[in-house]
Amino acid sequence: VQERALARRRADAERIDKLAAVYTAMATGAPVSLQTVAALAEELLEEARKSIPLRFVHTSVGSLASHRGAGNFPAPVRFLAAHAVNVAQVIARIAPADAEWAARPLLAVVAALLMDCGMTTVPAAVLAKASGLTPGERRLIDAHSQMGAELILRCFPEIAPLAAAVAAHHERNDGTGYPNGLKGTTAPSLGRLL
Repeated sequence: VQERALARRRADAERIDKLAAVYTAMATGAPVSLQTVAALAEELLEEARKSIPLRFVHTSVGSLASHRGAGNFPAPVRFLAAHAVNVAQVIARIAPADAEWAARPLLAVVAALLMDCGMTTVPAAVLAKASGLTPGERRLIDAHSQMGAELILRCFPEIAPLAAAVAAHHERNDGTGYPNGLKGTTAPSLGRLL
């Protein structure tokens, strides 16, 4: 039992680190392959097809490595990657049941994995802040969806349509979301799903 639990924790850490490597490469302009993201999305979809229970992962905002000797990533990249893996697990279970996305759930899961790549521009101290945000810090947070869309367009032009969904993933049906205050169906359907 203990060996299985440790193997699962290692697998979770490897997922986080794979996506953290993608986020880091995107943020620094290093070459990056969409295949890594697609393979992770396929894994999550396969787990959903097999009805494997959700296992939410977490790392602290200041996390730099999964274990001693593992690759280091700048904070808060591992934290953001863990959040994206969690969202993607949920999307992998929802998209196949959604009338619009049932035929192409891989795109939805890839979008979920990439949706917070723009948060790499936000300092870890802002994400870890327990008190209210200053107006400047709020603007940094609000800008992440548009920054993510720009990173996707720069790094993965072949999935440019997903950039609009990433840009709109914080829009709300009542128009109170950000960055553009889009109402109802004016936001892209994948953005609404995310």
